[in-house]
Amino acid sequence: MNNIQQVLDPSCKLIISESAISSAQAKYPLDSRQLFYYLTHISEHYEVLPIARDFVEQALTLSTEQSKVVIVKNFDIEVLQVKCEQLQRIDLTLTEPDDVKTLLEQFAPVMLTTPSWLQNISQTATSDDPIIVDLFAVYLRLVQSHSGDMFCDHNYKALLLSYDCDLPGVSTWAFAQQLDINNVMFEFGTLQLALGQLTRLYFPEIIGFTLACCQAIENADALVSLQLSSGQQSFGKLLTVQQQLAATQTPIIKQIIQRYLGVFAQQEPALWHRIQRGHWLYRHHLHLCLETLQKQLQTPDNPQQVLIKLLQRIAPKAAGHHGKIELNGKNLDAWFSQEPFASEKFLSSLLNSSYVDKDNPEQSQLLKLFDFSGPMFGVFNNRDKQTIKDWIAYSVGDNAAADIPTPQAKYEVLSVPKIAALPASVPINFTRLSNREFFYYLINADLYPEVYASARARVQSILTKTRWLSRMPFKQYQHQRFDDYVQNHYQTEMAAYKPFQAPPKLSRSTYEWGIEQLAPTILTDGCWLQGAGQLQYFSHYKIGEYLFSIYSDEVGAGDRQRNHPYIYQQLLQSLDIDLPLTHSQEFVRHSGFVASAFDIPVYLMAIGHFPSQFLPELLGV
Repeated sequence: MNNIQQVLDPSCKLIISESAISSAQAKYPLDSRQLFYYLTHISEHYEVLPIARDFVEQALTLSTEQSKVVIVKNFDIEVLQVKCEQLQRIDLTLTEPDDVKTLLEQFAPVMLTTPSWLQNISQTATSDDPIIVDLFAVYLRLVQSHSGDMFCDHNYKALLLSYDCDLPGVSTWAFAQQLDINNVMFEFGTLQLALGQLTRLYFPEIIGFTLACCQAIENADALVSLQLSSGQQSFGKLLTVQQQLAATQTPIIKQIIQRYLGVFAQQEPALWHRIQRGHWLYRHHLHLCLETLQKQLQTPDNPQQVLIKLLQRIAPKAAGHHGKIELNGKNLDAWFSQEPFASEKFLSSLLNSSYVDKDNPEQSQLLKLFDFSGPMFGVFNNRDKQTIKDWIAYSVGDNAAADIPTPQAKYEVLSVPKIAALPASVPINFTRLSNREFFYYLINADLYPEVYASARARVQSILTKTRWLSRMPFKQYQHQRFDDYVQNHYQTEMAAYKPFQAPPKLSRSTYEWGIEQLAPTILTDGCWLQGAGQLQYFSHYKIGEYLFSIYSDEVGAGDRQRNHPYIYQQLLQSLDIDLPLTHSQEFVRHSGFVASAFDIPVYLMAIGHFPSQFLPELLGV
């Protein structure tokens, strides 16, 4: 049991039973690619959190051991910066469009999840904490793009498309199966996603990680020598914008670190050590990624590897359109629907089929398919067709019997270890808890991951009842009907309005009692949208942006004076209503609350953790 007095208490632990640990190990025998996928679908896979926790632990250990990091003993951020800048400089020569394309594709798992480790930094339990408020403001500035979109990865997606990099959606299984993207890139992206689900558990590491990110981007010229050609202006422009943005956040993050260490002054040496581990964790993984990319750019792919990457990209889209065509006794749909796509076997079968003329390669039937009169005219652009021609020439020439290296061995990635470092706790029967008791575990759900299953069940139970009790205004939805319904409802309420004459004859103590009963609901204001950021990875990301924007407004958008729970706390204090901290056990035990005061906040907090599954209901709320 966590008995933390301050919401960011460094001693907080992940509380989980042995049975949940065993279940996670059996259900999620994971490597970093699979974990990446499940973390982008976290609201359906909360059981994976203890494994994510051990993934982070392993990454912290390995980054420290492999890098032989020199710890700065006394608190000095500037010295820490100097130590990290002593890393070996990476030279990246990007003279051809394909070089930039390679960089963009390789870094996609990293850039499309940056800065996801701050996505959940402002949660119901923490949203009014002054340190969290300031860090949330940093997050908002980092994700707010110049185009006005809430999630800045749209700029990166646009850049990908401008270089003809049509990758699957980041939340899809196909994206995690992009074997042409190096494993270290997925390890880095997975690490970012995992930290984002364990924000209080790794808060010192996260602020160090954030500082390192902003410093690395701001001082990219000192870390990487980019030799860009004149035709790479769009890439250079994005980098410049990101450098300017990071430069404005670095001093703010330094101040946050100083304030955090000031709050927990007695633990400063240990916390400063953890902050440095987080700082080095980012630097270490970034260096690994840049080093890997450098080697890849210096070793061009042969035609077979180029075609394999092309096929891996288009295979998911091609499935379902070639059922009547067979290759080596198997129809093409069966080939293309395999996960992952067996590209080498496919090419071997294609090479030994009638589609390839080994005596006259340029007359191969495969190439005629893409002619003006061919059945696949327009499917590939000129560059892709040239890739196929090059592959045929390469395969039937002197290279045919030579070694054709694979793009990567399947899943040679940072595996997730057995959960040994995580102590098991006594199981909690969440189903038997009253809403008052359940409130504590739900507001601290990040520390009690087993609560999520019961939270989902409570939401489903309430929704089942409301389907019987609530009458829909119309059966078939139409936009105009909905607009008319809202307008009529609004007019009815306006017509019923009566000017305020005199207050009802209630005593001051009665008013104060009512204000006190509303505290569990208002002090958790915005909780039903606290998971809206998860929607950024899905096709309906724009809805997620709208909902996240509303959540940001509820918690003050980085301004504590506009934070709804904080404003209500000031009201309570002005009435001398002294309540324990909202996240504490003492809060739910407060004798001044009636039991029903917890019914609404429990439902709203519960539904907020499942934004994808209950998106229609969230929109209704």
